[in-house]
Amino acid sequence: MLVITTVVLLRFVVLGDTIEMQDKRLGINMTSTERAFVLNEMRSFLAGIQGITQASLDNDMEKVAKIAKPLGMSVAKQRPKGLSGKLPLGFKQLGFGVHEDFDMLYRDAKSFADVEHTLSQLADVMNKCVACHATYQIVVDEN
Repeated sequence: MLVITTVVLLRFVVLGDTIEMQDKRLGINMTSTERAFVLNEMRSFLAGIQGITQASLDNDMEKVAKIAKPLGMSVAKQRPKGLSGKLPLGFKQLGFGVHEDFDMLYRDAKSFADVEHTLSQLADVMNKCVACHATYQIVVDEN
């Protein structure tokens, strides 16, 4: 029983449903629906980063908070059923880290209203985005 539990945990929590790609990134097998969800989420992050950057330059911390709030952990709970088991642990850590960073960005924009602090937080978010895109690729697998 311990062996079976270990194999299941390794497969669905740590490794996910991945394959090694020619460019040495890990391909994550997803359905087209799951892929659309993840890509939409990434586009939302990118649009949020752009909006927060502009709002920071305009010194509009209320707008920073407004943009950051819906990008936090609340949206992560809306993922398609079964998707989490396909995602490798590193992808989950980066993705949840970005959601948590947006939650913190929201709270700090409301509390501190410090543009430099916000831009530093945004740089941390971007580092996670770059790391994720350098490590993973989505592969559509309808089987």
